[in-house]
Amino acid sequence: MELGLTSFAETIPNVSGEVVSHGERLRQVLEEIELAEKVGLDVYGLGEHHRPDFASSAPAVTLAAAAGRTSKIRLFPAVSILSTDDPVRVFQEYATLDLVSSGRAELLVGRGSFIESFPLFGYSLDDYNEIFAEKLDLLPEIRDNERVSWSGRFRSPIEDTGIYPRPERPLPIRVAVGGTPQSIVRAATRGLSVALAIIGGSPDRFRALADLHRKTLVESGYDPEEVPLSVHGHGFVADSTEQAADEFYPSYAAAMTRISRERGWGPMTREQYDMMRQPAGSLVLGFLDLQSSQAQNQFFNDLEEWLSSVTRLGTGSGLGEGVQSVPVYVQALLEQTAESLESLQRTMSRGEDDRRSSSNNIVQLTEKLATLTDQMRTEQSLMVKLAESQMDMRPVLARLADAGLEPNPAASPRELVRRAYFDLIGLPPTFHEVERFAADPSTAAWERLIDELLARPE
Repeated sequence: MELGLTSFAETIPNVSGEVVSHGERLRQVLEEIELAEKVGLDVYGLGEHHRPDFASSAPAVTLAAAAGRTSKIRLFPAVSILSTDDPVRVFQEYATLDLVSSGRAELLVGRGSFIESFPLFGYSLDDYNEIFAEKLDLLPEIRDNERVSWSGRFRSPIEDTGIYPRPERPLPIRVAVGGTPQSIVRAATRGLSVALAIIGGSPDRFRALADLHRKTLVESGYDPEEVPLSVHGHGFVADSTEQAADEFYPSYAAAMTRISRERGWGPMTREQYDMMRQPAGSLVLGFLDLQSSQAQNQFFNDLEEWLSSVTRLGTGSGLGEGVQSVPVYVQALLEQTAESLESLQRTMSRGEDDRRSSSNNIVQLTEKLATLTDQMRTEQSLMVKLAESQMDMRPVLARLADAGLEPNPAASPRELVRRAYFDLIGLPPTFHEVERFAADPSTAAWERLIDELLARPE
């Protein structure tokens, strides 16, 4: 497994309203890349945006500057917006980066999380899907062949033309996907790696997409062992989970609220944020480091016995089956707690190094167990709310059926939102559109959503 960082070189105002200049932010990015290499990270990715709140519109240039200040860390765009760029030029830029960095460049391409590049470079959103698929066909063709002959709808033909410079090795190409099976299949049938962008919801649902990627690779004649898969998520590192959550929330909420305001949605709340940072959520926060030196063995024995009794609650997912289920986030917290105990015991066997550190870490462990207890106490009320939500979904399912869809009665609100967008307008919803309606799955809210989608022009 490899670890790395990505950045959009954001210049979003902080909670005090202060804004860093584009120049200063790009210089900070170079320092970040140097530090990432020093601490042993494997990769660093820099995004492409064309907005005032992100300084990186030409990531290849900044990454080339970083290549001159580093020697090991691999560099890539996160992402290069292939839909509104020329695949020939994209290949040339990153082939050049690969040469000046002595083979450390990679390509991560996608459609981007914003659409400002479409009008900026003269492309129509009506061609959103087709233009990306066509250019994704051309890019590997350029990588694999020095001379290329090609024709398509959205670019002038190429007639037996050499494309230079050539990298000294095949340039790695990955495709960023946001969670749709179509995107997974599109990449896998071309033998391309994918980067799963997990910026909301439960990461567990992406397991099926990873399995689909491997299955499609095999069916398309590729070896999954030679086509790595990567995962991307939002995160913040601190000495403890709670410290990370408290320090990260103001800036994260400000950024997400700013984007939500542009799209007519409400601000991010602490309640939403806390749900996202649960063990089964999309945010990765904190660093639980249990390297203590002393504790009572009886404490661990009693605690392990208690954990064993808790896990016997069962893991069923149905309601009304006579066995109370343990939700995913509780299971994850149990597993994390057990792993922490094992780590603590292993450390104890190596001797007594720091009694003060031991006491602090025991306190952290106790707080985590208290969190687990609180979550389990709210289990019953959450299950009741889920049942009530499913009852509210009945009129929605009927309305979707009237609109010509065939909804799955067991589908979650998020799945219904995605299905409605794809079937009614042929485009995926954004993360915020999904979360907005998942947070309010009332009949009235769904009626408004369906009416809005049906009213959109073809």
